This record gives sequence, C-alpha cells and structure tokens, in this order.
Amino acid sequence: MINIRGKYLTHIGVKGMKWGVRRLREEGGEIVLKKGQEVHSVMSTNNITLENGRHLYVSFTRKDVLRYQEALSQQIAEIHNVNKVFDHTFKTAVDLVSPTKARRIEEVVKMYKDDPDIVKTMGENKVKASIFLSFAKAFGFNRSSKSAQEYRDLLNSKDPKDKEKAFQDFASFLPLSPDIRKAYFTRLSKKGFNSIYDDNDIYKGMSDKPLIIFDQAKSLTTVASKEITSDVFVEAYKELQILNKSN
Repeated sequence: MINIRGKYLTHIGVKGMKWGVRRLREEGGEIVLKKGQEVHSVMSTNNITLENGRHLYVSFTRKDVLRYQEALSQQIAEIHNVNKVFDHTFKTAVDLVSPTKARRIEEVVKMYKDDPDIVKTMGENKVKASIFLSFAKAFGFNRSSKSAQEYRDLLNSKDPKDKEKAFQDFASFLPLSPDIRKAYFTRLSKKGFNSIYDDNDIYKGMSDKPLIIFDQAKSLTTVASKEITSDVFVEAYKELQILNKSN
C-alpha cells in the first residue's frame, strides 16, 4: 500500500504478476514467442521478400524445425517439381500472440453466425481438395465430405466436441480457400492476435507447435537461408530419431 498525496493505492496480487499476460489470457490468447526469437520456414525458393499483409507458415521448436527440413522439404520438391528446397531463418520483430484453441474454435463459430453461407464454401473446398489434389490422401483430405446442413448442425451444437469436429475440417481446408483464410485471419487480427497455431498440421500429427504468422513484414525480419541438401536432410533425420527416443 502506497500513500500518494494523502490517498492510498492498494496493489492486489502477487509479486511478479504480469497484468498484461493476465488480460491476454482472459481474452483467450497467449504469447507464443517473444520478440527476437528465431523461427524457420521451408520453401522452394531461395529469394524471399517479406510482404505486408501476407501470411507465412513457420516452425520454432527444434523438433518441428527438423521435421519440416526432413519431411516437408521432400513434399515441396515433389509438389513444385524443383531440385532445390531452402530453409529460411527469421527473427520475430514483435511478440507473437496467438488465440487459444478454444478461442480459435469460438471465432469459427462466430464467423459462421455472421456469414451462414460459409459452410457452402467449406464444402466446395473439401470437394476440390478430394478431386484435384494428387496428394490429398496423404494430407488427410480423403474423408467423406459433409453436407452444408451437417456443418450447420455441428456449429450450432451445444456440445464442444461437435464444434471441434467442424473446426478440424475447417482447419484442413483453410489453406485451400483464400477468401475464408482472409476472413478468419482478419477477424483474429482485429482482436489483437498476429499469429495462430497451424491446426491442420497439428491434427495430422505432422508437427507439435507450427505457427501461421498473419503479416510477414510486420512480424519478422530476415536472418539467413540455406539449401536443404542431402547432408542437411540426413542430419535432420538422425537428430529426429534421437529426440524421438528421448521423449
């Protein structure tokens, strides 16, 4: 308790409490990475210019970085028909703040209520994924498509498990629909978030904590890039084996 000009100010809490973090948690968010932390992104090009308003998929845990160097590099080479793939290193220019999983699902439900026709787009993209993507099965797009009414029932359900079922499908074709992706990311950006966990890769077990950064230029600075040669690939594979055995 401190006396200032005859008035008493009382601090309620514990020593070291960070009020900004508490408020963030109350609003359904968490600081995933602090400013100045290193993140990686695997791409088919060695030249990259960070662009305003463009999202970027990144990894930051050691295991995820290695997974993408090992597995994703091969997929990118096949999909883009290229001989060289590169691992780009960036540093966060700001704290990366992501909504919790509950908040991510909540925003999808709210977006649906604001625009009920979104389920039609969800269904259309599911069909496109199943028909046109040669790697659909490997990425999990071979599940039977749900009708618009089924999505409505899931999103309107009071059972959290039903909402998550719809959200899981939503996450799987978020990469396929620029319109839905833009609408979803814009909603979250307006709530103060600048990143989100990549639930698509998490649900498929491809990685543990992958991130999607909403705005490359605002959130990152470029550090370096290296080609994922056969030596890098082998070393990533070996280190992964060691990490997997230790867990």
